[in-house]
Amino acid sequence: MNKYVCFLFSLATLICPSVNASDILLNEALSNMGAFDAQKWAYVLRTTGDEARVERHDPVSEYPWTLVSLEGKRPSARQIERYQDEKAAELVEFQKSSPDEEVYRLDVKQMIDLPSVTRIHDSKAHTVYEFTPIVEGAGEAMSKVLKGKLSINKNRRFVEIFEFENTESFSPMIAVEVSSMHTKIVFSEISEGVFAPYSISSRMEAVAMKFKKIRQLDQTNFEYLGLLDSD
Repeated sequence: MNKYVCFLFSLATLICPSVNASDILLNEALSNMGAFDAQKWAYVLRTTGDEARVERHDPVSEYPWTLVSLEGKRPSARQIERYQDEKAAELVEFQKSSPDEEVYRLDVKQMIDLPSVTRIHDSKAHTVYEFTPIVEGAGEAMSKVLKGKLSINKNRRFVEIFEFENTESFSPMIAVEVSSMHTKIVFSEISEGVFAPYSISSRMEAVAMKFKKIRQLDQTNFEYLGLLDSD
């Protein structure tokens, strides 16, 4: 984040009061955000970094994950076979460590420390808040340096942008130093009063074993293939 934006954030914090349970707009927008279940959506996942690839997730397919391209090229039969084996192994390990189906659900309401929320900007169309994120599985080193921001669409009463980033470097494990991490989720209204992700992007820069690594994940082209949840 550049110095100009930091200055604006600092200034806004001085002139905008902290919010609490009485913030009607915030509470209404959060209550309108249902939990997003990734198992019920098809989407495209693009990864750039050490290995550039494009994948498609389709929950109703016999093979939920498809390797679309690898390093900009159509994958070979051998690469596809290896990919499917890797995905199958990942699923087995994931189910062992996280048997609860809730781990597939994204719920922004559970990712915000409400007492920390502060209003930093207000316009005719949007109100922007700053907050301390709650990220499940984040270690102490990571949790201490995270800062979040959300933008609420005042007309439709929903969280339009939800994002968080680190304010300083942290080490999640031995020999790994994360210098930059930023996650941004953009929501849209897919039907009357129903809001879901339009795009999810995550970028990380880190040094692992003295080698610098940059990785970005982008999830787009969301298509609903399940039953809409109200909670």
